[in-house]
Formats: sequence, C-alpha cells, structure tokens
Amino acid sequence: MSDKELADWKADAGVDGDSATGSPDDTASPADDTGAGGDGTDTAPTTADDTAMTDTAASTDTGPCESPEGSYTVDKADVRYTFVAVPAGSFRMGCSASDVDTGDVSEPDGCKIDCRDPSTPEHKARLTRSFWMAQTEMTQDTYQRLTGENPSFFGSCGECPVDTISWHAAALAANKLSELEGLELCYACDEKLGQCVPGFEDPYTCMGYRLPTEAEWEYAAAGGEEHPFSGSADCDEVAWHSLQTTGPQPVAEKAANGYCLYDMSGNVWEWAHDLHDESYYDSKPVVDPPGSDVATVGSYRTQRGGGYVGYNVDIMQRYGNAPETANETFGFRLARTIP
Repeated sequence: MSDKELADWKADAGVDGDSATGSPDDTASPADDTGAGGDGTDTAPTTADDTAMTDTAASTDTGPCESPEGSYTVDKADVRYTFVAVPAGSFRMGCSASDVDTGDVSEPDGCKIDCRDPSTPEHKARLTRSFWMAQTEMTQDTYQRLTGENPSFFGSCGECPVDTISWHAAALAANKLSELEGLELCYACDEKLGQCVPGFEDPYTCMGYRLPTEAEWEYAAAGGEEHPFSGSADCDEVAWHSLQTTGPQPVAEKAANGYCLYDMSGNVWEWAHDLHDESYYDSKPVVDPPGSDVATVGSYRTQRGGGYVGYNVDIMQRYGNAPETANETFGFRLARTIP
C-alpha cells in the first residue's frame, strides 16, 4: 500500500503516525487497501510460539512442515533462517475474469480476489531453474541479528515479520546473508546512502541471496496447487488480513502451502526483485522472466501478497512502490538460485 493509503488508515484508526514501537494488537482495525542448495544444516522448521499470538483470531496449529522438495537452514553467527526447495516448472501466472470473487467483507471469510489490469492477462510461464525460497518472511529477531538493527513499527514481536523495510534495506539484508555464507553478492549497494541496484542483468545467474523475482514469488506462492490464496481456497486458513488482525502476526502460525511456505498471502507485503511494470504480464518473457532489467535507483519496485491492512491477499496481488519507501506494512523474504 502507498504512504497516502497508510496515512488515511492511520487517521481513520487513530494511530499515532510518529510511533516507532507497537504490538500486534495495539491498533484499531484498518480499512481495505487496494493498489497499483546452499551450505547449511538440514533441520526441521518449527512454528512460532503459540503464546506469542495476541490477536482475537485463532491460529492454525499445523505443527512443523517438512518440505517435499528438501530444505536447509542457515545457522551461523546467531542467524538462523530456513529455506525450502522449489522445483523448476511451468505454472499459470496472473488471473482472469473467472477468478474474480468480491466476497462478503462483512463476514470472517470475506477475502476478495482483486483481478485488475496489473494482474492480467493470465498466461503460462516457465522457470527452468529450481531455487531456494525462505520458508517465512524474515522476522524481527533474524533481521536484528543479521543487520544489527530493527526498524519495525511493531517492534516488540521478535517472531513477527520485520516491517518498515524499504526495497534497498531488503537488498542490503540479502547481501549481508550472502557475506555470512561466503557467497557472491547479488546487489551493488552503497551502505552510506542506503541504496542498492541489482548487480546482475539476469538475477537467476547470481548464486547469492536476493529477493525473488515476481515469477519465482508467484510460482512459489501457488505451491503446486490450484488455490487463489497461498495454500488454501479459504484465506482464513493461510493469511493474516484486516478482518482478523490489526497488525503483523508471528510467522508460521497459519497453514503452509504445498511447498511448505508460510504467510505468502497476507501478514506483510513482500518486496520482489523486479521493477514494477503495470504491463508486466503483457510484455515480459514467459520463460525465466528476468524481472529487473534496468539497474537504476528510484524506479518503482514490485510488492506481492497483500498484508494485514486489507483483505486482498490472493497470490496474484501486485503493487508497486518507490524502493526507498518503508512503512509498517512492508516486509520481505529471500530466495537463492539452486546451483
């Protein structure tokens, strides 16, 4: 969502825009937002502590999810972050008029599928390289240990996704994780200015950590299944949205999708690697869509998945924001091409 939309929500909800801290349940209910193998130790991922859940909506007790394609965990220098394998393949990308379901937003299951021009036309895309995808959005605790800081507006929930993250900050975090693992850097960053640009014309050829391309993100979110939301036809089973919560919630409390990925619908918006292109589905290649192909500072970058402000949390949901923009609805997860 844009800063203006967030400001409107804050005004309606009576949220102090200057506040730097908070908790998942200390704001009023927001309005809808609509808008434009590596080295490591294989471990079974764990879910967030149920006691951390403070909102009124119940979490889905799914237990540990074991990826059908394999997983590994970065576990170095107090940084612990699990990735699951996503196999190469073809998939349906985008949406069509038949997908539209306005829902009844007065009911708990009233999520909407927002099929507008940025998410059309539906087409078939193919990824020829398998990749690792972070099992969860990066949490505040992991980000703090990796970067030494926690910019989150909702700063008192270590297992919640880190929020108030710009695209530049997410790219810097990717580089830091690559440095920790001794991998090549996928972004050229000026840390003093806090700005980054992609370091590779073809992001799939970088063997370090990076933000997923839009194609990777949507393919992983589908999880090899035919659901409008990531892991279910019922958004309440898999997504934190504004009909359930007033802030981000601990990761992995809802059900996972077919690839054992959590929270790809809802919770926080997730930055993708790509430049934001309103005609993306008309003009991009259908085989290994390259995402960002112009290394410039300032061009809008894409966000995916929807968040806790709003109930448009289908996996086709797309938005764009300036890469320096950071508000409390923005987070991220990382990816890495499997060599």
